[in-house]
Amino acid sequence: MLMPTEYNYAKERERDGARVTERARERARERVTERVTERARERVTERARERVTERARERARERVTERARERARERIRERARESARKKVCLRTNELVRLVALLT
Repeated sequence: MLMPTEYNYAKERERDGARVTERARERARERVTERVTERARERVTERARERVTERARERARERVTERARERARERIRERARESARKKVCLRTNELVRLVALLT
């Protein structure tokens, strides 16, 4: 049989052990929570990075497309100018021939 003092010591060690165990559990919970939080933060950061990258790609595609459209418009304008110059030259040549015939 334990004497009262020994009993008190045993109970105290038991309480200390329970406290140590509870603190260890709490630290383990905190570590798990921290890891989970860190992983979630990394996923959010990665998704945000992907969205920024995708928006940058989209803007680059739009710029390339717009430049291509502008070059196409310029080629069309140049062809129209060239066609108009040819028509003017033909008319001028016809006028020169007519004037030559009349004189």
